[in-house]
Amino acid sequence: MGGLPCLGVALAYIGHIRRGIKLAFWRGSSKGVFLMPMIPPAEYDRFSKAIAEHAFLHRVLRQIEHLHRVVFHAESLDWHYVRAAAEEILIADIITRHQGGIDGVYYALRQIEDKGQDWMGAVNEYASYIHNYYTTPLGVVMRRDLFGNAAHFVTPAAGPDSPLSDAAW
Repeated sequence: MGGLPCLGVALAYIGHIRRGIKLAFWRGSSKGVFLMPMIPPAEYDRFSKAIAEHAFLHRVLRQIEHLHRVVFHAESLDWHYVRAAAEEILIADIITRHQGGIDGVYYALRQIEDKGQDWMGAVNEYASYIHNYYTTPLGVVMRRDLFGNAAHFVTPAAGPDSPLSDAAW
């Protein structure tokens, strides 16, 4: 898990950013610009269902939610909003790093476990890693590209699209 996270994936997404997303990123907001998501609704529902049905994915999701609340002091936000943002982070990671296969998350957790962590330690490390990556400005752009206007952001790096941003108040 160490080193630079998926630089090749990041460069691939930078190459695929559509004009509308560039405008939204330059303005700091996607409001007023329609962004079509790259993930069809059926695929999103499939991933969402997989997260609900597999305990290891659900544990990672819950840890990302916890990190949102702790790192960004998002205790006052609606838990549905925080859960949606966490789910998008996990789905974005499954799509970009594991080519849409949930088994990739399981194998990544097992690799961490093989290095001496217990199961919950592996879940915490993996969730922290992807939370850190997908709440950076590049991660925000990638998620905006994947989920379009329906994306949920807790990180202030999303500018006015985040309820925690100064501009959103």
